[in-house]
Order: sequence, then structure tokens, then C-alpha cells
Amino acid sequence: MATSNTSGNVKTSTLRVFNNSYAVYLVNNSTSTGGGSGIWTTMLNTLGYLYDQWDMAVTGADPALSSMAGFDILIWETGYRTSALPGAPQIAIMQGFVDTGGSLFFTSQAFLNSLNNVPNAFTQNYLGIASWTLDTGYTSLLGVAADPIGDGLNMPLSFQFPSFNKGDNAVPSTATTGVRGNENSSALIHNVYNDSKVVFMSACYNAISTTDADPNNQAAFLGRILAWLEPAPPRMPTTCPRRSWLPGSPRFGRTRSIPARKSPTWCPRAPPRVPSVSRSSTWPVARWQGCSRDGRRRASMRSPGRVSPTSESLSRAASTSPVSRRSRGLRQQAGPVEVVRRF
Repeated sequence: MATSNTSGNVKTSTLRVFNNSYAVYLVNNSTSTGGGSGIWTTMLNTLGYLYDQWDMAVTGADPALSSMAGFDILIWETGYRTSALPGAPQIAIMQGFVDTGGSLFFTSQAFLNSLNNVPNAFTQNYLGIASWTLDTGYTSLLGVAADPIGDGLNMPLSFQFPSFNKGDNAVPSTATTGVRGNENSSALIHNVYNDSKVVFMSACYNAISTTDADPNNQAAFLGRILAWLEPAPPRMPTTCPRRSWLPGSPRFGRTRSIPARKSPTWCPRAPPRVPSVSRSSTWPVARWQGCSRDGRRRASMRSPGRVSPTSESLSRAASTSPVSRRSRGLRQQAGPVEVVRRF
């Protein structure tokens, strides 16, 4: 509930807090056959991910891209479905999510069948597929060694009816094969497109066991996929560029500490630079020596006899100057004389 201090209006708004955890948006594009979205929500709860879901079988409509704002990972699954698969409007939603920096896990064993063997920008660029072979009919899935998703996997697939077993061989181009199926075909590939991560699985996730030992079960397998899809947290710089500042002025962010006795390297509203040699050779010369600790310019007065050794006549004139003699006498007693001028 929010109250305006100006108008006094009171409005109530729903706020969802994900506690800085990765958030998953689940789109159920399957039917109730084989478990539907219940399989996915069970696995997400098991893995401890925070999520929201859109069930197209219930709503009869596509999810809005705007409703996915703020989510890190989009899961779009079609289960055993072989018709009413994602078309141009649904593909545009997935592409839009990836284009805004989100990660996508798209799993469908019949999606490539719906394209009539015609590649498009989504399959080539986002999914990273070069070509495909339809209806391979996977009976098991074997992970690729050292792959972040597939390493060590050996998962038998179980189908309620043989006709449910489809699955395609998605030959990668820019993508990398993480899980293989029959005859060394690619059943799962992962790709990076414009710094966003995409995983495409052309086998049926629903056919994986829920009870086999890790990592050969639905929860462990999905956990690997989501772990790879998780966007990297913002990288904090280990050092920050040095910034000029005046003592007593506020400093924001992570800044390097500057020794208290070290003068700043820049002063605002600095007066014009004083020439190194004055017009009169009989007077001391002012040289800028940086800034004092209170932020003002500091000048030192030195005799031209020490400043301009290249001019013989100037040196002789300076040696006979009463001011120069006084300056030299002070140097011998107390070192260089520095006068702080306030501007």
C-alpha cells in the first residue's frame, strides 16, 4: 500500500520479492498427457528455484513478453505434444526474452517436425542448429564427457506408448552438443547468442526417470541445465579508477583511499599558470607547486639565479640583487621559502 504525500491518494499494489534468487518463468505448452506442467513444478520445487508459470492448456492464450520482465530463465516445454507447436508468435516471445538478456531452455521433441525442413533465424541463430533429422526415436541419452550439462549422464527413456517416442537429431552449427542419443545423434545442444544462453532439447524430458540415482533423473538433469543457464552475477571491480577530490568533499562508491597528507592532483577554478621567469630578472620567480591540503594553489618564491641558469646575464643580475641576496640567505638558514597564496 502506497500513500502520496502530495495528493493523499492511497493505492494498493502487489509486490513479489525473489530475495536475490534466480527466477524461472515456466511456460507449459503441452497437454495433460504425461504429466504436463506438474512434472516441471515438482522438479523446480525440489531444486529450490523460485518460479512463476503460464499454463497455455488452461489459459488458451500465449504469455505476454512483458510478464516475463525480471525473470532470469525461461523454460518453454511441449511435452509429448505433436501438434499446435510453437509458431511465429510464440517464437517471437522466446526471441524477445533472449534479446533482453534472458536465458532460454526450449524442449520439444516435435518442434523441428513443424518447420517442414525449412530453417529460420530462430533455429540457426538462437538455437545454433545447422540441420536436423526427424523422428530419431531415442531410447536412452548419453552425456558428452567434460560437458557442463552432459558429463557422466546415462539416462534410459521410458514411454507410455511407443508412438510417443519421437525425438530429432539437431545437428549443431554454433551450438555445442551436450547430450547424445541413438547413433551418436545430438539430443541436447547449448548455444550462446549475443551473450545470452540457450539450451534446446529435441528429446522428451518427460520420459526421463524421476527415481534413478543422480545425475540420471529429472531433478538432477534439470539442475545441471539451469545451473548452466544462470546468468553470471554482476562483476564487482577489484580496483576503481583514481578520482580527484578535495578534502572534506563527499566520495561515493568504492574508491581507493588516498593518504591524508597527499595533495590532490587537480584544483577547481585554478588561476592562469604563472610564467617560469618573470619580466624583471631582479625579482623572485613564482612557480606553482600543486595544491595545498585545503584545496588552494600553492606557489613557491625562488630567486631567478636558481631558476634560470642558462642566462649568464640574468644570473649575474640576480647575484647583485638585494632581494636575491636576502633569498639566498634565507635558504642557507632555513631552506627554500614557500609562500602560500590564497585565491
